[in-house]
Amino acid sequence: MNDFYHEAGHVVMAFLFKDIFQIDFVTLDIKKSKEYDNLSLGGLKGKIKKDVKSLTPVEHDSIILILFAGFCADNIFKLEPLTDEFYDPTCWSPKLGDIRYSGDIKKMNDYLILLLPNLRLKQPSYFSNCIKSLHLLFQNKQVWDAITLISETLYSKENNTLTSQEIDEIIKSSELPDWWKKNKDSFLDERLKLIKTSSNKISQKKKLTWWERILNSF
Repeated sequence: MNDFYHEAGHVVMAFLFKDIFQIDFVTLDIKKSKEYDNLSLGGLKGKIKKDVKSLTPVEHDSIILILFAGFCADNIFKLEPLTDEFYDPTCWSPKLGDIRYSGDIKKMNDYLILLLPNLRLKQPSYFSNCIKSLHLLFQNKQVWDAITLISETLYSKENNTLTSQEIDEIIKSSELPDWWKKNKDSFLDERLKLIKTSSNKISQKKKLTWWERILNSF
């Protein structure tokens, strides 16, 4: 079941950020996956709705969270002891080095390269922050129940595949949409604190905007 929870983590985060990510389907059927991408062995299939260059720093951060979500769902499913020590890079880095996460990491780096100049944190601290934020998010009952529901439904399917419509119906039948509506702004506000600039595109500005000056005063 571990692989199913892994993919369910990706799916739920992609659903929460559906304004920038379009879900096509999720599968653990290799034959089905290769119809989409000849090199793929399965997983969440979809696309970013915007050109990468037009994404804001917070949107880059959201995509990275989608890509980290499988790893974090695995941690909770395996009952990892999520103490402060876990968020030290020396603890999570060897786990993230597992070959099964290589595809997620490769995709993540494409967005991280563009995001790093706009971050208040260096890469290891930023990754630690992403992992901890997702763990805290997933430990909310409404979120984990949705992950479990996606995982179990995906497992029960004969071809281990869920279409975007099926995913939408499953999650909308849960308590997650209402919970996210109430908590989305506070979650994104916390993510915004990691960003140096409120620019509408990835860039480094020599002159601070009024919003950056406020953020830098924290």
